[in-house]
Parts: sequence; C-alpha cells; structure tokens
Amino acid sequence: MANKTFSSLAKGAYNAGTAYTVGDFVTSAGSSYACILNSTNNVPTNATYWALLASVGSTGSTGSTGSTGSTGATGPQGIQGVTGDTGSTGSTGSTGSTGSTGSTGSQGDKAGLRYNFSTTTTDSDPGAGVFRYNNATIASVTSIFIDLTDQGAVDFTSYIDSWDDSTNTVKGYLEIKSNDNADTTVNVWRVDSWTTATGYRKLGVTFISGVLPANAEACTISFNRAGDKGTDGAGTGDVVGPASSVDNSIVRFNSTTGKLIQGYTSGAPTVSDTGDVSFAGKLAFAEGTTDTNGIDFGGDVTLYRSAADTLRTDDDLQVGANKVLLQASAGNVWVAGALNNISTANNASIAPSTTGITIKRNIADANTTLAVTQTHASSTGEILTLANSGGVVSSFSQTGILAVPTIELGHASDTTLSRSAAGVLAVEGVVIPSISSTNTLTNKRITRRVVVTTQSATPTINTNNTDISQITALAQAITSFTTNLSGTPVAGDYLMIQITDNGTARALTFGASFAATTVALPTTTVINTMLRVGFQRNNANTVWDCIASV
Repeated sequence: MANKTFSSLAKGAYNAGTAYTVGDFVTSAGSSYACILNSTNNVPTNATYWALLASVGSTGSTGSTGSTGSTGATGPQGIQGVTGDTGSTGSTGSTGSTGSTGSTGSQGDKAGLRYNFSTTTTDSDPGAGVFRYNNATIASVTSIFIDLTDQGAVDFTSYIDSWDDSTNTVKGYLEIKSNDNADTTVNVWRVDSWTTATGYRKLGVTFISGVLPANAEACTISFNRAGDKGTDGAGTGDVVGPASSVDNSIVRFNSTTGKLIQGYTSGAPTVSDTGDVSFAGKLAFAEGTTDTNGIDFGGDVTLYRSAADTLRTDDDLQVGANKVLLQASAGNVWVAGALNNISTANNASIAPSTTGITIKRNIADANTTLAVTQTHASSTGEILTLANSGGVVSSFSQTGILAVPTIELGHASDTTLSRSAAGVLAVEGVVIPSISSTNTLTNKRITRRVVVTTQSATPTINTNNTDISQITALAQAITSFTTNLSGTPVAGDYLMIQITDNGTARALTFGASFAATTVALPTTTVINTMLRVGFQRNNANTVWDCIASV
C-alpha cells in the first residue's frame, strides 16, 4: 500500500456515498473505524470492510460550571413574538404630496337599455339584444322592431310593453344613442303605436331627427312616456276633427253622432273668401218632376234632374248672345234663329243644310282635330256610325277599326276598293294578289336585284337583297365565296354570280357553301370575259347547287 499521511486517511463522519480505500478511518455514532477492504455504501459495523478502532464511551458526570465567558457575537434574529397591546395613537403627521394621476378607466355605458343595431329591414324577431328599422332610409322609417331582451340578456318585456300605456294618441318619444362617448349622434322618434309579436315588439313611429346607426353598432335606448290624455271638458264641445285639413274646405261629418268631422281623400270642395265654390266631384240631386231639386239661378231659372240621365229646365236656355234654345213641344227643341252654324271655341261647327249636316273644323292649327270620343272605359261598340236610308253602314270602332262596305277612289265608277273574301281585296272586282296569297301572274315582270360587289379575295354577298352579284376588274384570286356569304335563303332561290377579271386570269375557290352538280364549279376566270355562274338553293344540304357556268 502506498504511504498516506494521517490527514489524508481521516475521512470524518461516515458517508454512504463515499468510496473508501484500505487505511481510511471514519467516525460513526461516536465510535471510530478503519477501512480494511475497499468499500462503498457498507456501514462501519460491517466487519468485512471495517475494523473498530475505538468504541464510544459512557457519558461522564457533569462537571462544575465554568466561569462566564465573554459575550459572543449576536446571533440571528429569532422568530417574532406575539403582538403586544396597541399603544395610544400618535399625533397626525403632515400631509404628503399629491401622487400622479392614474390612467383613465374604461368607459361606462350611457343611460338606457343596451341594444345593438341591425341594418336588416325584415319584420321579424331581430334576435337577443338587437333592434332594427323597417327601411334603410331613416326618414322613411315607420316601424322599429326590438327584441325583448337586451345585450345583457335581461328580459325587459314588462317595461317595453308599458310603452303604449299612455291614453294619449302620442305614446311617447324614443331616444336612440350610440354607446360610444365619442359618437354624439341621436335618433329621436315619436312613438304612435305598439304591436305585440312573438319574441319582439313592433313600434309604430314617426321620424323626428337623427342619422342611421352603423350595422352592429352598440346603442342605448331611452323611452320618455307621454302624459295621459286629459279628461274631457264639462261642456258639449266634443267635436273631433282630422289631424289636418284643406284650407277653405267644406266641413262634412263622419257617422251620425254629430261629433266626428272627416277630411277628403282628394278633390275637397272649397268656398273662397269671395264666395266662389270649387269642387272636383259632382253635384247629386234627388229626382223630381218640378224645379224644387236643382240649381237655382237668380230665382227664376232652375236646372234639375227630372229622370235618370235627364237634365231639365222649364225655362229657356240662351247659348251665346243670339242663340236661344226654346222648348217648342214634347220632344222638340227650337233655336231662336236658323240652325246653320253652331261654332265652338275652337271653331268647329255643325251646319245643317238641305242636303245633310256638315261637321267642320275651321282653324289653321295643325294640332287641333275634330274628334268623336268614347270616354266610357267599358264600352266595346262603335263610337261613330254612319248610315243611309238603304241600310249601308260605315262605322269607327272603339279599338280604332274603320269598317266600310267599299271605298271609292277618285271616280266612283272605275276605282272601287272592296272586300272579295276574308283577307282578300279587289279593285273593280279583280282580286289583288298579296304576299301570302296564291295567284297566277300574267304579263308581269319580276325585276332582279343586281348588286355590284366590291372585288376582294373574300367577296361580301347577302342573298337577302341580291339576285345577281357583279364582280368586275378582279385583281386577285378569290380564296372563298363562303367566308362573307350571308342571308336566309329558302329552298329553290336562285343566285347568279358574274365575274370579270382585269386582264389576268384569276383562280376561283367557292368554299363549303357551294356545291358542284352535273355542272362543275369553275376554278378560274377567262381573261377579259364575263363568267356567269348560276346556283339554286338546296336547303336539304344547306348549299347552293351549281346549275350553270358559261
């Protein structure tokens, strides 16, 4: 074993985690031990690894007390003792300086019920804590829809239902504000009515002022109730009228109580300050056989209704300065003077003569017409009928149809236009062919539509307005007659294309809209010679068949 010093062998108190080698000695429970075999985690009482050097002795008797030593250093502070009794209050010290201002607290809610606004205008429950208007234009809003619970889920049904408790026609006023302190806008409404609905209420309102809130904007709603209607007075003056009226209009009653005055939907009759009566309706008089029911003019001339659709006067009626209608006898009216020209304000006249009655319009204004008008909406018959003693009748219908047996154009014996059959006209008995009729034409010539076509590699031809297409001075090959071909031909239509070059033979390509038959499609022009190519429409194959090439 290597030499070791005493200090290196003394390991102090035994530690189970220390690796000991032979010769090391330790203390344990007051005894000393020497390591005889290298050991880790073997207690000193294990004789395999340790040898007892000295056992702990028994405790000796207590010796006499020594003299007091000098005071040692102050030890650490002990634990706090129990609190003693409170001493008397000392005098108040001087006030300290004011501390710095703390940060601004969060905004509190404004007064009122807390609801969010919705821009939806549908009449339905807006949802918990939400209200909406029935129109996106605030001035046109007539209803507000409000849920029964606010944003805090508090049920305000009883409170909202009290908003129509006032017996006044105006129930109160509603103020709707933004719940943001920075937003000072206010909606003010007059509440006129209240209607219950499942989960929400409908308020009939009149807009007073404000702007439309933003969608989902947090708002507060405050209601100011109107006072109840006061008790009626003790007098009999309890007549109730409409909210507004037309100036100078004639008062009329609603029902038989004598207490309700009603207005007019339109055309209110009025009496001016000078006594003039104006009205848009009509005067209705009870039917009578005398002049007791009607309009009296100065006490001696009365117009009255004597029977249905009959206006009667038992006096003479003067029209103009000199024309007077007189009752001659039953069913007859005379005119004081000859009835030879009764003119109206626009110079139209009715003038009887020995040969008939002439209706004239004597005015230079081209916009003035003489009209016979049927104004009744349900009338379906003729508004003007002309007949002679032989029963020949001409008429003009409500729908604008003129019906006459024949029309004489110029001389009555050689140009008479008449109806030969349904949809068929005739002149002097000879049928006039129409677009849809089937007729044989004799000695009639059909003039072909000849169109000069601008020469190009793809000529433009419209078969709706072309029978013969003429191309002259062709200066390049034609690569396709099909490219710019248009029109809606019918089966059997004919088309001729005439081509003349500019002194140089030019190649010709007709394209898919043209087809050879027993006659081949030409492929080139003949120098300085008109080439004529004829086609007939073949709608079955949607092509133009070549039937001639010369």
